[in-house]
Amino acid sequence: MYFVEIPWLADPDGAAFAGISRRDYPNAAFERLYALGIDAFRVAQAFARDVPPERLELDGATGHLSLDASHQFVREAMLMQFRGGLIVPAGGR
Repeated sequence: MYFVEIPWLADPDGAAFAGISRRDYPNAAFERLYALGIDAFRVAQAFARDVPPERLELDGATGHLSLDASHQFVREAMLMQFRGGLIVPAGGR
């Protein structure tokens, strides 16, 4: 069985999140909103410069974010699967 999950929940101990504080929330919906806030802050930082970026690529808490040439944001989450009773990245071992 495959499913899509955000990196913030799929890989909470990942190096990409080192130094970002975590809180205990009563459910995953609040975790997802927190992750969205992390990414929104990083995008806002990129646009706070004197010259806004034409393109933007970053591996965020909600997935891989990119701003394409038509100024549309695209987000790709992680494809996960159950293997041996564990949740692992699809194609991973």
